Amino acid sequence: MGKLFFVLKRVLFWSYSRGTRQYDIMVVLILAFIFLIPASVFDDPEARSRRAGLGTVREQVVEAGQAGNREFESRITQAVGDDQIERVEAIIGSDGHIVGYKVRSRSRTPAGAK
Repeated sequence: MGKLFFVLKRVLFWSYSRGTRQYDIMVVLILAFIFLIPASVFDDPEARSRRAGLGTVREQVVEAGQAGNREFESRITQAVGDDQIERVEAIIGSDGHIVGYKVRSRSRTPAGAK
């Protein structure tokens, strides 16, 4: 148990010298983590847009109105049409209330495709 603690402490504080087998293994593990773990694991919005294709990005403003969630969803769906919604941000008025939403969407077809 003492030896395991010693090894974990050396790995945690990166106390192996360059050129040692342990150092090389740590570097390979870090590089494998960076390049082999898909970005979707971290729920990166930019990664979502790359997976969806490189379609045209549109930003629109949808007024908040007084209606409930279903009508709001209907208005957003109508505004973006067949595009994929990437982000919805609230627009706050000077009185602190939500006056609308900025909707960012991306077309499902890659840019330049017909």
